[in-house]
Amino acid sequence: MPIYNPAGKYLVKLHFNGVARKIVVDDRLPVSRGGELMCSHSTHREELWVSLIEKAYLKVMGGYDFPGGNSGIDMFALTGWIPEQFRTDAADFNAQRLWERMVSATKYGDCLITVATGDMSDAEGERLGLVPTHAYAVLQVREVGGVRLLQLKNPWARVRWKGSYSAHDTQRWTAALRAELQYEPAQALQMDNGIFWIDYGNLLKHYRGVYSNWNPALFRHHSSTHGQWPKRAAANANDSKNIGGNPQYGLRLSVSAEQVGAGRSAAVWLLLSRHTQRGASATHGEEGKDDYLTVHLFKARGGYRVFYLETCWRQGVYSNTPHCLVKFELEEGDHNLTLALAQYQPVDHQVDYTLDVYSMVPFGLRPLPFRMRHTERLTGAWRGASAGGCPNFDTYVDNPRFRLSAAGEVDLLVELEAAKGHDAVAVGLHLVPEEGGDAKPLKLSSGDYRGGFCMLEARSLPAGRYVLTASTFEPAKELGFELRVSSSSAPLGVAPLAHEAAGLRRQLLKGEWSRAAGTAAGSPNHGEFHRNPQYRLTLSRPAEVSWELPRLRVGRRGGLAHVSCAAAPVTALPPPCSPPPSSLLPPHLFPPPSSLLRCAALHLAVHRHPPVRLLRCCCGSAAPTTCALGSAPRCSSPSSHTRAGWMPTPRASRTHAPPRAAESTVTPQGERSCRAPRSRRACTCACPRPSTSGMGRLSSLCAHRRVRCASRWCPAESRHHVCILSLRDQVTTCTTS
Repeated sequence: MPIYNPAGKYLVKLHFNGVARKIVVDDRLPVSRGGELMCSHSTHREELWVSLIEKAYLKVMGGYDFPGGNSGIDMFALTGWIPEQFRTDAADFNAQRLWERMVSATKYGDCLITVATGDMSDAEGERLGLVPTHAYAVLQVREVGGVRLLQLKNPWARVRWKGSYSAHDTQRWTAALRAELQYEPAQALQMDNGIFWIDYGNLLKHYRGVYSNWNPALFRHHSSTHGQWPKRAAANANDSKNIGGNPQYGLRLSVSAEQVGAGRSAAVWLLLSRHTQRGASATHGEEGKDDYLTVHLFKARGGYRVFYLETCWRQGVYSNTPHCLVKFELEEGDHNLTLALAQYQPVDHQVDYTLDVYSMVPFGLRPLPFRMRHTERLTGAWRGASAGGCPNFDTYVDNPRFRLSAAGEVDLLVELEAAKGHDAVAVGLHLVPEEGGDAKPLKLSSGDYRGGFCMLEARSLPAGRYVLTASTFEPAKELGFELRVSSSSAPLGVAPLAHEAAGLRRQLLKGEWSRAAGTAAGSPNHGEFHRNPQYRLTLSRPAEVSWELPRLRVGRRGGLAHVSCAAAPVTALPPPCSPPPSSLLPPHLFPPPSSLLRCAALHLAVHRHPPVRLLRCCCGSAAPTTCALGSAPRCSSPSSHTRAGWMPTPRASRTHAPPRAAESTVTPQGERSCRAPRSRRACTCACPRPSTSGMGRLSSLCAHRRVRCASRWCPAESRHHVCILSLRDQVTTCTTS
């Protein structure tokens, strides 16, 4: 109760814009020509506090022409208690759960409950004794003899409910019920003070909103954070495309076994409050009507910044009210969550906000930086031949590429965003070490192709040079894009690269695997590997060569082989003989996509000229066979063989035997070293186990060096090369489509 001030100056404490504030008002109130107050007032004319509090609140909200809000918002401004809202017409509304919460809330006095009617005609309101779109206070919540009743009060102190269990109802008010509730309908009829009883069923039928304001002292831990949300750029307007530019926070909580064992709650409530801007009186309460805000929770990122909305663990409900509440409970253990603020639609102004965290368990809250320390922006486009599509297509090598140079270990974040208006175009990123560089072997990608935006992240990326490829899922999609490359400790060198086959002549070969023709021989595990389709590549002089065998997708039954060559004419024709290769080089394996139909591989074999006796590499259980190149295509098993190794044996008439191999060999992880006896002066080569997880890819003439083979004579003196195409399994027929 305020103390009367002859000077007419009063201070009113209200909670808004994140803190409790003092609002200064005077005692000048609007009156009618007849001297009646035209604002809220008490029935006792000497009491001014109702009118003064209303004036202070409306001063903040813009004036007496304020259109109104809901009682939960008003109660928060008056008390600072946490607002919670229920809509009785919502699809997920649970009437039983609401009743239990109201009964529990009113037992200890830690919750204030109000309800509000929905739209109805004046005639209907007169018949029911209700005021349309009007708030009522809940005084009691009782259940007597299986009947659920609520006692409400109309703030006008008049106009009461006329339906079931009203003062006019003479049938339902039994003596036992009147005694239990200490209510006499006959006495209530003598004076209309706006207080009445209504059953729960009719409340849900005629009231649309139920508002609860909870005492924040119920929570053991609380923190309040204030922030600014700058005006969003048009390119970042869609949260479903990219949520990475929104304000985000890392939340760390720990739920002990003792707390869980004792049955204590581990509830956490997040309250996002939108600030009221200065000059709100000019908008007449319209400010914020289009600001649909919420808070989303993410677990998978472990407290780091998130970019994809579809990975959300707990999604909040967008609301244009000043307050948005998100509640959840945690299990035993340590939890690292990411809190991401979100807008349903972009707004054309800055949004100031306060984020309150109420928790029953200890927690730590920290803002996440929008960007890493160093960021470089580049623009590019998929145009014409550079719109190569994803790795499923042979034109993938034509996509825009960039070289990333890291002088030391860094955290890397790469964001690829399609041009405005192309949110439906799926895009992706792939990062691999540059050939011939000193970077450690790795292959990173942005994951599944996403519409309009994707990101690639690498923590503790080793120093070295890397090649970054930006692609669309389907080829021939022409559009522009922006690439943002961010690093943690030191700036990265970023430079565009020509596409992988730039400057090379290209030849396209089509073929098929057919059991009828005997070419569906499968991998080396099946014993007839040499019957697979083979092609001979003839070079007039040393040159750079790149072989590509595109991945096979569902709906495509065959494969394409590409041969690109520079600095020398190239001839790629089926060889006259189909002998086993002199070596099976380990392919550079790529993880197959989920739509992979067959695992295909390219194997490059080196033929000496003139022909020599060859022993096929034996890494599995299949026995090696011998064949003379250039002679009849029939092959037979030798009486003796080397179990793990291949051995080019020069004929007696030849005087130039290959030089002795290096003493040591470095083999890729997971491969077996196939080493021939040193006395036979054989080339030592790394021989992999047959793979079932991808397909091969060989680039550069010195294929042996690609797999760290110690041999030096094979690439230097060879003029004829044979490429063998194989599938993992033996198939009936597999043709190109």
